[in-house]
Amino acid sequence: MIQLDRDIAMPIKEGKYPFAHMEIGDSFFIATEDHAVIQRRLVSAAYKHKSKKFTARVVDGGVRCWRIG
Repeated sequence: MIQLDRDIAMPIKEGKYPFAHMEIGDSFFIATEDHAVIQRRLVSAAYKHKSKKFTARVVDGGVRCWRIG
């Protein structure tokens, strides 16, 4: 018989980007020449963090993402 366990916290899945660990004002940079694709991926990945707000901008050499709220 399989043992049933209760009150075991499920581990948080770490994503590719550090959104869960960011405080307001924090940012990260991704060096790329394919700005549009990376910017879309960041927006899509940030969407699941609905209680936080992020923005991504094309900057010299890549894309930078900030937590803004």
